[in-house]
Amino acid sequence: MRTYLRTALVLSGLVGALVSDGLAERSPAHAAGSHAPGAAARAGRPHSGSTRRSSVSDAAGATLVAARPNSKFSLRSVDSCFFAPPVAPDGQWPLYRFRRPHGIRGGLNEPRNPQDTHFGIDVAGYLDGQRVYAISPGRLRALRANHFDVWYHGNFYMYWHLRLRSSLHEGSVVRQGELLGRFRPGYYHVHIAEIHPGGCGIVDPRRPTGVFTDPVDTERPIIGAVHAYRSDANAFISFNLEQDPSGLVDPATGLDTADLSGVVDFRARVVDRPVRQIPRFVTLDQAPSAIRAFIAPVGRDDHHYRMWEVFDGAGHLETGPWVWHIFAFGTWRRNRCYFNPAGVCGMNMIWHVGGRRGFDTRTLPNGTYDFCMQALTIHHQRGKACTPIRIDNP
Repeated sequence: MRTYLRTALVLSGLVGALVSDGLAERSPAHAAGSHAPGAAARAGRPHSGSTRRSSVSDAAGATLVAARPNSKFSLRSVDSCFFAPPVAPDGQWPLYRFRRPHGIRGGLNEPRNPQDTHFGIDVAGYLDGQRVYAISPGRLRALRANHFDVWYHGNFYMYWHLRLRSSLHEGSVVRQGELLGRFRPGYYHVHIAEIHPGGCGIVDPRRPTGVFTDPVDTERPIIGAVHAYRSDANAFISFNLEQDPSGLVDPATGLDTADLSGVVDFRARVVDRPVRQIPRFVTLDQAPSAIRAFIAPVGRDDHHYRMWEVFDGAGHLETGPWVWHIFAFGTWRRNRCYFNPAGVCGMNMIWHVGGRRGFDTRTLPNGTYDFCMQALTIHHQRGKACTPIRIDNP
């Protein structure tokens, strides 16, 4: 599946995503067409905030610029591709009751396989071998044993885990709502990826302008307390994203958030727990759509001294060695109970919210601050959490 996807994107003029401090960048093809207000943050630069104000210094020489008001945090401010138009202007859901939202059992960018991330969404069905219909009109291309594309005006949907209807073949033109095939036995879902080769690349079909937006999912993201670790090689180890870490030992060195110095790896749990449940199986948590973090004055979470973007989920996070600087130890997802009643299901996402290489506490004077995080779901619901920290460099 991964080999085919990469081939499709290369043929479309896309290349793998790059990563800067604390953030996954879009591909060059995406960046060239992106003019979102949050684009500068994707290069790893802190948000500029308002005009520079007066500053003070402590005995260690660190300079503290007066706290600045936080900029707006929304899907639109993070990335304009959250509002990319759909492949077809009046598309439909691929399962029966086409205008009624269906449960999503797998979201964009969640952990998959030992070292991979999900490049689309999984629309859950009720029946084994359930019928699947065309989301939009278009022409069939790249037919394989269990997947194919439907192209429409230069963009396309990818369908996976289906048995194609026997009368369809490479180049067939289908109408919106036309029967395409059925779920493969035992799968109970169809994987859908929406791809805009000339612009945003892979996008989330659940975005506000997408076909699969769901008014029921009004939940706020779940944001856990921040934890601190020494920022060294042990903090950014590789691990198996399918393995339950409960019986494993994190090799990173934990730090007391009330006594921080040097470069610190801040981590926190951030997930989205959908309101709409899937039929037959447990509904697992999913990835949020955006995360940013900032150091704030105590009790003033609407201002910041330092601010950076942690995650932009408008597109797909391609895998690479840098993924271990995005996902921290404790991140995993396993969905074996979907295929075997005795199988294990579970999911958690722990993020390196201090940046790709950690946060250098020496850039701030010694003192007490709030470490704050904000997150967004694909349905534009917001969450915020702050944890007190104290910096005490020698």
